[in-house]
Amino acid sequence: SRARNNLAICLDKKGKSEDAKEEYLRALKLQPENPRILNNLGICYKKMGMNTDALTYYKKATEKDESYSLAHFNIGVSLSENGELEEAINAYEKCLKYNSQNAFAAIGIAN
Repeated sequence: SRARNNLAICLDKKGKSEDAKEEYLRALKLQPENPRILNNLGICYKKMGMNTDALTYYKKATEKDESYSLAHFNIGVSLSENGELEEAINAYEKCLKYNSQNAFAAIGIAN
């Protein structure tokens, strides 16, 4: 599944989000508990303009690994874009709890 995840990342970077999504889904079949794959699939959905699906996968990533700060950050971004500011602040605070060096989360709280 690591190879599929890496392939999906490369496809996503090349703007082939639909192909990347399919590779992430294949990777998840092999490792359904992997928070990185879940988070990456969320990022892919976000790039495709599917914010609700993105948020679902970010949340699944934090359910698998509560300390996965990047997924908390991504939740904050998505919630902020949805106008759910209190929830976004909570997500940014969780991000900072697990990674106090994340300046973007601190900026998200300040905004």
